[in-house]
Amino acid sequence: MLGHVIPIAVPVVGGFISVTQGALEIGLILTLRFMVLIFAFQLFLISTQPRDLVHTMEKMKMPIDYILMFIIALRFIPTLQIEGKRIHEAQLARGYNPGTGLIGTIHSVAPIVVPLVSNALLRSTVLGLTIDMRGYRSGNRTQVRQRTFKAADYAVISVLGITAVGFTLMIVLQLM
Repeated sequence: MLGHVIPIAVPVVGGFISVTQGALEIGLILTLRFMVLIFAFQLFLISTQPRDLVHTMEKMKMPIDYILMFIIALRFIPTLQIEGKRIHEAQLARGYNPGTGLIGTIHSVAPIVVPLVSNALLRSTVLGLTIDMRGYRSGNRTQVRQRTFKAADYAVISVLGITAVGFTLMIVLQLM
């Protein structure tokens, strides 16, 4: 045991949560796995066009509402990040000084979130009307181009499957 999150000297709850070397190792491993997952997802999104994602999800027989939510989230999250940064810079240009440290960060959230949420709701209303007017959820869609699997696609899927099985076996053998 390396120590405690809450010092032992604190009455009632002191020494309740201990910190061990194993816990730190597991935390580091999970953090690295999460970073690899995020990196792989970002690489996937950068290298794939949104219309190809939509076609693939439709072929997987996913409900159109889920496909729509996924694509809208992919499109609007970067937009909201950029808009949040602009609102923050505008607040600073107006002389708003929330302070420094953790308290300053907490105080700076409200003047950004309120206009950001109101703009997002306005955009979502316009987007909802656009979706309804285009008949996106009617189910009668035509494809500009049809995607089919080729030999290279099956080869990549096979290599990824074999790699996943190999990693799984390696982990299982290490646990024994």
